[in-house]
Amino acid sequence: MKKSNTTYTLMSNPTISYYAIRLDSGKWKGLIYSYDKVSCIPDEDNDIATCKFTFNIEKKPEEYTLRELEDNKELEKELGDILVDLLLESYDESATEDNTTISLA
Repeated sequence: MKKSNTTYTLMSNPTISYYAIRLDSGKWKGLIYSYDKVSCIPDEDNDIATCKFTFNIEKKPEEYTLRELEDNKELEKELGDILVDLLLESYDESATEDNTTISLA
């Protein structure tokens, strides 16, 4: 089940090795961002993982300042939900019994 209700598009650029993500709906429609550092720490006792991330804003909607977006906890939660969706989707596509690495590239 998806955590995020926001629709988004993965955007590739042949000159760089990572994807940017454009938000296509919701409060921040038009925002383009990329994840910078992502780390997930498993809690094997509870069968969960906690992920931490940083992100870069590539292009912002005109109605927001860069500072408003960078400091917005609601936006950070939404980008975290999208990250979880991407990780789960990638895991579903490549899962094997011995696979513990998920690649977003």
